[in-house]
Amino acid sequence: MYEHEKLCAQLLRFDWQTNPHTATAKGIRDWDDELPLADRAASGNQIDTLQGFRKVIDNAISQQWYATNEQLLDLEVARQYTVRTLADLTILRPWEKNPTHAIGILAAALNSLLAPCEDEPARDRALVARLRKGGEFLSTARGHLVANEVPELWVEISLGNLQGMRLMLEKSIPIFARSTTLESAILAAASDLIHELDAHAVFLKALQTHATGSFACGPEYFTVMLKEFYMVEMDANDLLAFGRKKVAEFEQALVAQARYIHPDKTWVELIESSKQEHPTAASLISSYGEEKDQAAEFVRRLGLVSIPEGELCTMTETPLYARPTTPLGSMNTTRPYTPGLHSFFNITPVDTEAPVERQEQHLRDNNFAFIRSIAFHEVIPGHHLQACKHKLQPSYFRRNFSNTVLVEGWGLYTEDLMAESGYLSDPLHNLIRLKNALWRAVRVVVDVGLHTQDMPFSEAVRLLQEKIRQEHHIAVGEARRYTVGPTYPSSYMLGRDQILSLRDECRSRWGDDFSLRRFHDELLSYGSLPVSVIRRDMLKR
Repeated sequence: MYEHEKLCAQLLRFDWQTNPHTATAKGIRDWDDELPLADRAASGNQIDTLQGFRKVIDNAISQQWYATNEQLLDLEVARQYTVRTLADLTILRPWEKNPTHAIGILAAALNSLLAPCEDEPARDRALVARLRKGGEFLSTARGHLVANEVPELWVEISLGNLQGMRLMLEKSIPIFARSTTLESAILAAASDLIHELDAHAVFLKALQTHATGSFACGPEYFTVMLKEFYMVEMDANDLLAFGRKKVAEFEQALVAQARYIHPDKTWVELIESSKQEHPTAASLISSYGEEKDQAAEFVRRLGLVSIPEGELCTMTETPLYARPTTPLGSMNTTRPYTPGLHSFFNITPVDTEAPVERQEQHLRDNNFAFIRSIAFHEVIPGHHLQACKHKLQPSYFRRNFSNTVLVEGWGLYTEDLMAESGYLSDPLHNLIRLKNALWRAVRVVVDVGLHTQDMPFSEAVRLLQEKIRQEHHIAVGEARRYTVGPTYPSSYMLGRDQILSLRDECRSRWGDDFSLRRFHDELLSYGSLPVSVIRRDMLKR
């Protein structure tokens, strides 16, 4: 007999127990000392279990075995989770094909324990346990990689990721350990794991000479993800056409905006000249902090969306180990199962040991115009606010899951919102917004091209350089990420367009009752569901 609460509890436990590193990151502490099982048998058991869940969920939905709309939404999210996880395990097969997979899991498992929590002694013991288990975890993962399935590019990426983890163990963890009562145990375990990383690097270098696999996941994965996870009626070909249309749209808009600003200069020249106005190394982080506060005050003053009481976003420096792969910054949004609504906005500081020219370039990249265009995207009304709303949704079950078409779509949508509302009234700031939109549109074309159209990696890099004028090393880094995470790069523009379309529909249906505040509050009250599911619910009210 189907029991809704029992099913939800079982699925949550399965997810947390299978992925203890993400459980920790969400604020679930029961498996803090564990790492995932990395053997082939575990993957087979997970597939069997998920297929069993899928049958129960499909039956419950088709037979309408739910008492409320909230229960239906739970079931739909549960189905999306099983669909996505099964597609990853059976199509992407990361344990066999992707050497970055295990390294990423181990890095996330350690990093998630380097944050304040209510029971710090237990957290510190868990860190020692995970450090000690790291070597065996990597050794087991090595045994399941199939050389002729592994792309050579991914081995290269893995070697770079190992350097980042080594930096974490050598720099960040010793700093963290000083504030604990287990400093010697943490340092000893970290030292042992460094030796294991070195052994893993030797293995990867040997693997590289035999790695002949393809990173392309193929159209099947796109069809599953688009239709059953993002919930859009598209296949890979439809998505490619959508991306090309958006590229043309924003290229035209950029040319027109540049002509409006200065008839004799291109948008590239105008954006490049804006980089002359930038913070100092000492004021870099505070400049971002001041900008995110100004944006929040603007949103409050215009009443664009309600801001929860007690929300807080703290400015911090990007951890040492993450700086090689985080050139500008990142967000750690509030964890769904921790108390409070506290996020962290990480900014990568100037590397004072780098050449003077590189230090100056870093500041130019973080110019004031760029800071204005990105701070609100990350904080308010962007990702920090959306994460707070996600945490405050009524369903404890759905709090565990998020759909990137809403999360990333909302972040990109806020750039349109703040431009329309006057925050980006400076024509130069709007030019940067259009350039950012073009970037997300090009991502769609590259994402589909790499995975379903036999696009060479070099062509992806060339497109990023030519279309949005990225520096070569940045374009290479972007394209590398796209090879590892198919469909994710497309979710930004897909979500943004769906939100804009839904807003138009609500404006038409609600008439005089429409306001931006009402629309945004209702949209975000659902947490992080696919936009099409939210649309169905909002328009039937």
